[in-house]
Amino acid sequence: MSKWDEEDDDEALATAPWLDGVMRVARAEEAFGARCRQAAEAALVVSKLRKEHLRVGFVPLSLAEYIHGLVKLAGVPLAPVFSWLGVNDLASPQPQSVRAAARLARELGMSVREAVAHLRISFAAQVGSAPVSLLVARHRAAGRGRTPLEECEEALAQIETGYDIDSLRKLRDLESEVGAAYE
Repeated sequence: MSKWDEEDDDEALATAPWLDGVMRVARAEEAFGARCRQAAEAALVVSKLRKEHLRVGFVPLSLAEYIHGLVKLAGVPLAPVFSWLGVNDLASPQPQSVRAAARLARELGMSVREAVAHLRISFAAQVGSAPVSLLVARHRAAGRGRTPLEECEEALAQIETGYDIDSLRKLRDLESEVGAAYE
């Protein structure tokens, strides 16, 4: 085949109206396949994290620390979940990140009480309060026989009495984001 024949073939294909439609469909199918693979990977990761959450139960950590711990225990990547949620970080106290973290908490099988407790722990750390895990340990040492979640909520209530009104308002706004993710 000569150079001229190749150019004629290329020109004929480039001007074929039916080819544009076929190429668009092929690109759309390829993109659809990629999105399906990403969704399946995210679903598998969430499923493995859910299983670890059921094994571990509630631990008084920020949600970001808790999720990262589950990721290490399950041996799975977090990137597919971040892609699914549309965020780069779960630790940010911004409404969009809190909403995304709450969606993930719901998918992991956490109760809304657990998710709010994790949020409150994150907020306490952000405002520089005493480490919640140490306060929970102090409550546990008192031997009241409560669940870890109840002990954590009690410690958080104690911490929150020292918040100024603006901090409390911001915390309540973030709590409402968690509640909205569970509706």
